[in-house]
Amino acid sequence: MESLPIKVSVATATKDELDRALAAATAVFVKGGIDPETAATGLFELEGFDMRGFKGKLSPDACDAAFVWMEAESAAGEAASANWSEDRLPPDVNLALLIDPESQLADRPKALEMLREIAAKGKRNDRDGTLAWIVVDHLKDRWKAKELVDNLTVAFSTLAGASYYPDEPVEPKRQAALDAVDALEAA
Repeated sequence: MESLPIKVSVATATKDELDRALAAATAVFVKGGIDPETAATGLFELEGFDMRGFKGKLSPDACDAAFVWMEAESAAGEAASANWSEDRLPPDVNLALLIDPESQLADRPKALEMLREIAAKGKRNDRDGTLAWIVVDHLKDRWKAKELVDNLTVAFSTLAGASYYPDEPVEPKRQAALDAVDALEAA
């Protein structure tokens, strides 16, 4: 089966379950004869059509492409959770295009290392949220995971914004960002 530029995340799934999920999603794209980027674009158009109150036009091709994306995401969830017990929560599935493979495919230790590097530089970045979710992906309590990611995002935004105020001390903000990374690691 060919490799496609997608990543499947399923909260609390094992590596084997994620491999099954990726294979299932890939099979849907191959069977549908559509690449993930086109399917994601179709989904974006469908969601925009929905947000506009179903006003305007939605092309049949965009609609078909969106349904392939949704089917791939559903297949990924079913494949990942095939052996789960009935009392386990349904899978929390996220299918994403690989735009920044270095951060999107980082494992937990690498994600933590990258977050600490970002905090050390104190510059605005677009990776901290992606990396934070990788670190907390194992948590069954998704509200706690979201709270930790939100706290990290606020700390990193405050640190990045400190460069606009030269009279403010940066080091306390850098320490707050590093503390947020530590809290992710401890979870």
